[in-house]
Amino acid sequence: MTKLLENNTIRLRALEPEDIDILYAWENDTELWQHGASIAPFSRFVIKQYLIDSKHDIFQNKQLRLMIELKESGAAIGTIDLYDFEPLHRRAGIGILIDKKYRRQGYGFQTLSIITNYCFEFLKMRQLYAFVPERNEKSIALFAKADFQKSGFRARPPIRRRAGKLVRPLSSRNRKTGDCGVFRPQITSLVDVMTILLFFLIKSFSVDSSVVAPPPNIDLPLSTSEKPALPRCAVTITKEEIIAGDRAAAAVKDVERGESLVIEPLYEIMKSIMPECMVDESGSIVILCDKDVDFAVVKKVMSTCSRAGISDFSILVIREGEL
Repeated sequence: MTKLLENNTIRLRALEPEDIDILYAWENDTELWQHGASIAPFSRFVIKQYLIDSKHDIFQNKQLRLMIELKESGAAIGTIDLYDFEPLHRRAGIGILIDKKYRRQGYGFQTLSIITNYCFEFLKMRQLYAFVPERNEKSIALFAKADFQKSGFRARPPIRRRAGKLVRPLSSRNRKTGDCGVFRPQITSLVDVMTILLFFLIKSFSVDSSVVAPPPNIDLPLSTSEKPALPRCAVTITKEEIIAGDRAAAAVKDVERGESLVIEPLYEIMKSIMPECMVDESGSIVILCDKDVDFAVVKKVMSTCSRAGISDFSILVIREGEL
């Protein structure tokens, strides 16, 4: 049987902590930004956290990044990404980066051949697709050589005039990849993370006692919201511990000291109870959090639950005037 993810010249391997320097250089190479979606540099801390939290499970994360490595020297020469993986439809997007020193040597084509074989023969996918800028002729030629077929063009947003200036609205999804481009599906800027978390926390629901009964050792915040919550799984954060359902997951003081945004014991529990947390085909939980718990702990709990597949969060509060 032919070995997966390698040929006689290169291998595709998982990311390692030692890759931080080369990833830092690639992610912050401004010459590549025109081919991708980056508009600002990534810090070394963000890339380090990304390496720590990466699980390399395409079915769990819906994306996968692999390093392209020369077998003879062990040199990392680029990355290959699978993103927006849809298990139901068996398709995913693909993006590739080859370092400047190793271009025009056939490594891009070899990499695409290896990854397509992995996707179609092992993962049993039905479709791989790529978004390539129209001006990136080298990337178009690379994907055509690898038997990708051009299926259409993404129309540019219309230009409109405002305050004496021509303005082209930004697209909400601007994914572009190529042999000399870079696609970054997994690293989210800290500003975006904080915005998402803030939105979740602002979207508070007052909960009927028939839905969730808060434990006696939690002092809940007040809310003037009139919208009732639906029955769902609960994650409780007291001053001392974090509880998922009826199972203790971690001590709050340990979570406060930890650097990772993912609480491993909580993640394992949430994965095991995901079927119970499904509401309208999406993972949903309500968080019961003592009002004196540090926000950093809440952020880590939400990050962990999101990684486990939760997409809908509610915060349990006491309706003002009912005390």
